[in-house]
Amino acid sequence: MLLEDIRTIVNDFSIEYNRTPITFNLYKELVKPPKPKSFRNNEVGIFADKMIPSFFEKNKDKLKIVNSFERLRLMGYPDERITDKYGRVTYLEVKATSRRDVGSPRDFFFSPLTNSKKKITEDGHHLLLCFDTLERKEKEFIITGWCLIDLFGIKVSMKPEFNTDNLELYRKENILLEVNLNRKK
Repeated sequence: MLLEDIRTIVNDFSIEYNRTPITFNLYKELVKPPKPKSFRNNEVGIFADKMIPSFFEKNKDKLKIVNSFERLRLMGYPDERITDKYGRVTYLEVKATSRRDVGSPRDFFFSPLTNSKKKITEDGHHLLLCFDTLERKEKEFIITGWCLIDLFGIKVSMKPEFNTDNLELYRKENILLEVNLNRKK
């Protein structure tokens, strides 16, 4: 049921921003500081992180198990804290990419920094929500799909932080849910 509720929230967000491009101006209007020097997928991920809790509120009456969807305001991993009606916690990291099939060790990383230690206060599932994007023209992105990844099974390498590349992160066996809004029937 948790996955169904996440699908409801995320699909609503994805459809909205498949139809309405995420532009640099929209980002500046809705995200409020910091104002980036450039506008790339990273900023689309920040935009999604800040906007998704409002889609929880918008869909609250349709949800079966999710009780709260809290944006964790401090920088660093994770971005969101989801609590279900039984009090179970799920932590959610939000990102965006236009290149799932190209990898770099910095595609996903977690450093046990002070902010992360403050945010992760209970045992829980750790998931990554990734939005696939298409840059239609400069500084204008649309959401073309998304996937939800269970971070439990990913292989990481150790530097002073955990990290993995997109090839490992988006393996089929890690994806719990996936929607492609532009797939032809």
